[in-house]
Amino acid sequence: MGASEGYTSYVRGRVGRGENAWPSILLGFRLFHLKTRLLPDKSIAKGYGRLEEMVMGYLTKAYGDGNFVWGSIFTPHEILIASDMRMLSIESVITTISHGFGLERAFIDRAEEEGIATTLCSYHKAFIGAADSLILPFPKDTVATSIACDGNLNTFRRISERHGLPFTFLDVPYTADDESVAYLAAQLERYASSIPSFSLERLKETLEIENKSREEMLRFYSLAATHRYPGKLIDQMYMVMAYHSMLGTREFLELLRDMNREAEKGEPFTGRRILWVHITPFFSAPLKDRFDANPDYQVLLSDMILDSFVTLDPERPFESLARKLIAYSYNGPHSNKTEFLDRLLEIYPADGVIDFCQWGCKAAGGGAGMLRRHFSERGIPVLILDGDGIDKRNIQEGQLKTRVDAFLELIGGAL
Repeated sequence: MGASEGYTSYVRGRVGRGENAWPSILLGFRLFHLKTRLLPDKSIAKGYGRLEEMVMGYLTKAYGDGNFVWGSIFTPHEILIASDMRMLSIESVITTISHGFGLERAFIDRAEEEGIATTLCSYHKAFIGAADSLILPFPKDTVATSIACDGNLNTFRRISERHGLPFTFLDVPYTADDESVAYLAAQLERYASSIPSFSLERLKETLEIENKSREEMLRFYSLAATHRYPGKLIDQMYMVMAYHSMLGTREFLELLRDMNREAEKGEPFTGRRILWVHITPFFSAPLKDRFDANPDYQVLLSDMILDSFVTLDPERPFESLARKLIAYSYNGPHSNKTEFLDRLLEIYPADGVIDFCQWGCKAAGGGAGMLRRHFSERGIPVLILDGDGIDKRNIQEGQLKTRVDAFLELIGGAL
């Protein structure tokens, strides 16, 4: 994404002066959505271009009709699909605000001025600052899970209490024993029953479509491992957004099928494949230079996209969703993640692993050493990068370039 510099400067100026900038922001989203439809980026695969258009369409429709919920990235969005509502995660809200208008700095500074710790994840700080600025429209509901981030509870509770929003917190156990699954399934059923528009039959249909979509995703990444399918770093984030908000819709299923048909016809990929761990700092110039539509290097997938292999049972929808949430690689001890990454590498061979440690993420920082040791023992090249996926002030471009170039030289290929 990215509006013209003149327009983004105009919007940032309005935000800086404390004016109501939301109509201008929403207009920017709508214009970019139109641009992705009429003038797609020809340097990337058509499927990724359609993905960008789909995500921006989802976002503008949600903001346009106000029928959306704020959630954490691992919120069970299937329940919301079955309620004719849209889920906007912290990551999707802040990524699009940042990529489109560069407003993350103003929102982060706003949160820190209000006493939010500088060490908190920048996504959460920007989200809190955006909510407290009263620029963004408020959702009908907020919901978060305990998966991955211990900041979810405090961030959503603060926002809900300060702005009078309803809030549901889903406590996800670490193990999939019968008692734990039943405990989580009961929470999910209570949450669904609290939504007036929820349809159980629609949920069952959503799970059936999701199973088909997951099969298409598995096939797509198998094809992408052997065929050139050019994309940009931001497309990894777009896929994260789509996977965690639209998986289970017919629209996304049809896109995946079209991507597979396109990938089948692609030329063989003979460069180096990267398995990416955690979020992608999509704005980083050195990373964009090396991974955006580069014929020599291809980010195969991010572990935040394909993060479980659970097949859902539509006739036991809440139990199935509970098992899926518990099985997420980001849930529980860090060994769950390394075991899941091992499985991904067995299915989709990569030449190296890049683990991006997001500023303020205790799980990423704490597990980096274990991940490096695990893959080193297996003889798999791994690069640990420290930085920030949103706040450009917390990333050293020169150092990042040096380290990435050394890593790419290690795994072979042209620079």
